[in-house]
Amino acid sequence: DLSFSSRKVAIDERHKLECLSAVESVFEESSYLTGDFIAMNFFAL
Repeated sequence: DLSFSSRKVAIDERHKLECLSAVESVFEESSYLTGDFIAMNFFAL
């Protein structure tokens, strides 16, 4: 059985991957973003 801390880390990682996937799906066809930096505040999520 995983500890609370381990489960929280796993959930956080999964959530970050879901957010990254959503951003990629929005901007995947946008070549004008090449080389740009997008910051995401995961603390607020």
